[in-house]
Amino acid sequence: MKIKKIVILSILIFIFTATGFSVSNKKKIIVNYMMYRGIFLKVDNLNNALIDKGYPEINSYCDSVGIGNHNIIQKKIIFGINYHQFYGNNSRNGNYSTKLTGNWELFSFGFILYNTKNIYFYPIFNFGYGELNINIIESSIDSFSKVLDQNSLMDGVVMKTSSYLFEPTIGIDFYMENNIFGTLFFGIRSGYMMSPLNYGWTVNGISISGGPATRIEGFFISFSAGMLL
Repeated sequence: MKIKKIVILSILIFIFTATGFSVSNKKKIIVNYMMYRGIFLKVDNLNNALIDKGYPEINSYCDSVGIGNHNIIQKKIIFGINYHQFYGNNSRNGNYSTKLTGNWELFSFGFILYNTKNIYFYPIFNFGYGELNINIIESSIDSFSKVLDQNSLMDGVVMKTSSYLFEPTIGIDFYMENNIFGTLFFGIRSGYMMSPLNYGWTVNGISISGGPATRIEGFFISFSAGMLL
């Protein structure tokens, strides 16, 4: 599934890149980059449900890494795509360990408010789809041999929820010319991730009702670095 998503993302990046060249003029910028994002998720309801049943609460802060692309056309319009994989911290008590992970794919569209030769400032709106996963396993299973010895607990429990996402965001880009690599790109974005539509929970792939109201929401700041094409 992850390979499929990466292939799809690569195709979409190629399409966006090709679109940029198809309007061929010198008033365009096309950038591919890597990203890091830190986000504080709203997981209070989920943590209350976990604690009530004796499971360790999860950390609301998550790190994510990803890849992205954007085009700036006529120094007015900015659009692109990006994919993130995020990782929470492991939590453990005397009986259980939990781990929060997830991913999201976002399309972006915005407009340039201000620019100089090397700086672009803009609001941008991201929209897409994401998943949040919680893995639970007994704390006693802390080695490979113990996993093999406990067949009934080998898979643990995987709980998932998914949402459509919307992010109002402010961004600033910096461009630096380099004799070896050409023009380098550095960017900072900050905003708020919202989940206007949520699909509820599945456990080990089976849909269930009555789960805690949990959405992929929270403030974030991201840093990116890459090169112009």
